[in-house]
Amino acid sequence: MAHKFVATKIIKELQHSLENLEIDIEKYEELRQENIRLKRELDDKTILYNTMEQEMTLQRDELTNMSKVSMIQSINKQLEEKISYIKILEHQLDKFRAKKPIEAPVVEPTEVSTLVSTIATSLFDPEEFEEINGYELLVYKKNYYLRDLETDELYSIQSNKPNKVVGLINNKGKVKLQ
Repeated sequence: MAHKFVATKIIKELQHSLENLEIDIEKYEELRQENIRLKRELDDKTILYNTMEQEMTLQRDELTNMSKVSMIQSINKQLEEKISYIKILEHQLDKFRAKKPIEAPVVEPTEVSTLVSTIATSLFDPEEFEEINGYELLVYKKNYYLRDLETDELYSIQSNKPNKVVGLINNKGKVKLQ
């Protein structure tokens, strides 16, 4: 009887182990199916990612090509403008060459000093000008003058300094040259 009791106990333990093994097999099968499903999902997402990456590369290349075309169009436009400007200058040069030489005007000695100061003023380079206390740099009819801030007198410029009085600014702010 002891053998029968032990055998019954072993059979019950084997049945219990078999039930646990069947449960573990069912869990394994569920996990395997879940793993297969996740692998398919991963494969699908990998394919989608690769497709999107290829599309992005194509769009990036297209944008680069469009930028190149835009730059070329801009450069062509600039080139056309320069060619047009050159044609205008050539036309002006042809007109200038076709003109007869002009005789130099006779200048009176009293006008020479005024002419010299005007030439000196027109050759003035404002980039090299250093400010002087009490004076303001003024441009009038494409010429540079120094204005005395106290008296409103206009001076010609020589060596970046006031030279001779050449005019005045009246109380209405108008320039009167002498």
